[in-house]
Amino acid sequence: TASYTPDSTSSAYYNPSSGTASVTVSAKATPAVTVSASPSSITTAQSTTVTITVASAGGYSTPTGLITLSSGSYTSAATTLSSGSATITVPAGALAVGSDTLKAAYAPDSTSSSIYNASSGTASVTVSTSATPSFKIAGTNATISTGTTTNTSTITLTPVAGFTGSVSLGAIIASGPANAVDPPTFSFGTNNIVGLAGTSAQTATLTITTTASSSSQCSATTDKQHKSLWPAGSAVLACLLLFGIPARRRAWRAMLGMAILCAVLASGLAACTGPAPSSSCSVNSSGGTTAGTYTVAITGTSSSVSASTTITVNVQ
Repeated sequence: TASYTPDSTSSAYYNPSSGTASVTVSAKATPAVTVSASPSSITTAQSTTVTITVASAGGYSTPTGLITLSSGSYTSAATTLSSGSATITVPAGALAVGSDTLKAAYAPDSTSSSIYNASSGTASVTVSTSATPSFKIAGTNATISTGTTTNTSTITLTPVAGFTGSVSLGAIIASGPANAVDPPTFSFGTNNIVGLAGTSAQTATLTITTTASSSSQCSATTDKQHKSLWPAGSAVLACLLLFGIPARRRAWRAMLGMAILCAVLASGLAACTGPAPSSSCSVNSSGGTTAGTYTVAITGTSSSVSASTTITVNVQ
């Protein structure tokens, strides 16, 4: 309502008067603030990106002003809205381990303060303890035949939590058949050291070698060459010379006894000079690698980090 009162100059001409006009007044609007974190589940070694949107309300224009993000002891720098939104990155380690509530507070600037109230929105982020960088090992089982050397197992190494480094591989038998002989042997050759980086898995080839069965034998042989028989002949000749020319007075019975004695001596000497075996040897044999199931431990080592797995090798 507007009221008119004439002064002394106009009072002789004009009466007091009034007029009215209508004005609609609304309360300032409170804009909705939407908060979204990606990823919403992180470790203490990871950051998260938070997107904040401030929506227009009450038919008014797009809100303008500043956004501040906070949680616990963390508070971001004030960020200016652009077309009603803002993006803030929360650095790694800024949030406490557990379930954290991120609060985005909107403060209107001079342009929006006459039509918008301050407002806020929240989002939840789960923070876990950072995993220690390491790696995992897996291998394929093998079924092989005794005596073959071309059998292999593929060993796969996968980095965990951003592990980077060189891994040295080795393989030993953890268990096998009782009293096994010639057990399998294992070699990675020149690829026993594997480099890992990022998230890509790498492979190495384990070569498995077994021993084939074998045998060797020989028989005793006889020396075909005889020693000289001249000692036996000499003995007979000596007897004949000694007793072969009898004196006339010697009786024939005495001569017969002497002949028999000479024959006995000659046969004894011949026996001493007979053939003899030249050599002898034993029979050697090997059944090769014992058949059965062997459990093989595969180990990878890189400085203070190590990992292991087992595979089975079935020898037939």
